[in-house]
Amino acid sequence: MWYNRANEHGEKNLFDPRRWGVPIEKIKALGPKLQEHWRRFQQRFKSKTRDTSEHALAYMQGQMTMESERNFAGIANSMENADGQALQHFMSNSPWSGQGVYEQIQEEIQAKPELHPGSVLILDEYADEKAGGQSAGAWRQYNGRMGKVDMCQVAVALGYANWKLEPWPLWTMVDAEIFLPEVWFGAEYAELRQKVGVPKERTSFETKPELGLKMIRRAKAAKLPFEAVLCDSLYGRSSEFRQELRQEDLRYMAAIPNNLRFTWSSLLLGFQNPNPAKRGLSGEDPGAERCTLIQRQTGWAACRYALATFAYPYQRTGCLGRPLCSPSSMGVG
Repeated sequence: MWYNRANEHGEKNLFDPRRWGVPIEKIKALGPKLQEHWRRFQQRFKSKTRDTSEHALAYMQGQMTMESERNFAGIANSMENADGQALQHFMSNSPWSGQGVYEQIQEEIQAKPELHPGSVLILDEYADEKAGGQSAGAWRQYNGRMGKVDMCQVAVALGYANWKLEPWPLWTMVDAEIFLPEVWFGAEYAELRQKVGVPKERTSFETKPELGLKMIRRAKAAKLPFEAVLCDSLYGRSSEFRQELRQEDLRYMAAIPNNLRFTWSSLLLGFQNPNPAKRGLSGEDPGAERCTLIQRQTGWAACRYALATFAYPYQRTGCLGRPLCSPSSMGVG
């Protein structure tokens, strides 16, 4: 079968489920599940006069089953026996609402109580390389997927995840915004903005943290259940972004670059308990929280830490801990 094939170098096929630890039985059940998934969202691709949902199914099938040429022409040729013009029109000009799709995803999450505890929002961006600058937001900018600056299109995406869900963890995208470089708001791009369908409300430049904050606020306003916001150092380095999250009374965990400058006020310290059988540490704040996760190269491991706030400077002899972060200046809210 297709999942037993190897390439000319003897390497496992990219789609071999054994490569990802997925049982064959689960793979065999994916076809009917994807069909059911498409049917649930089918009405989102209909207008008063046309039903373009078949193009949505073809595009989804192509993205998930084709190993190469996953462009409009390639997908249409393989899935619809067509030249790709109709599929490109569906993706670029058809009046269906992408935001409407995200709204339905959020509604389905809200209807599942088992997702409410332990779920988090994950803010990140993704990029697609482009051959030219005629696509919305295309510009020479950093492409994180390729690890270099190149002509590409970048979107800021808001994911939703719950690792505690049984039998499988859940991850889905609940919102996204295209990032438009500042040059795109110049007069010389006015015609192209209209041609590629940049929304009329996008009248001024917005940074990626600003776009991310806008989506987080939309999720909060929609009463999407989540316990924290996770993001990388692109967002964590922004003191304005972190301050806005605190003002929204949102817990967050943000990576920060190791060269970030900040001003000491108070310091949040974590100490690994040298005697797990003994509860508490000498001098520990009785109200201190405890976290149980520490990341290692091999994955996540449990590790008990006692967290307490001390005034800086701080000195203690024989301490087994290390600074975690400043609650006001660094990456934990």
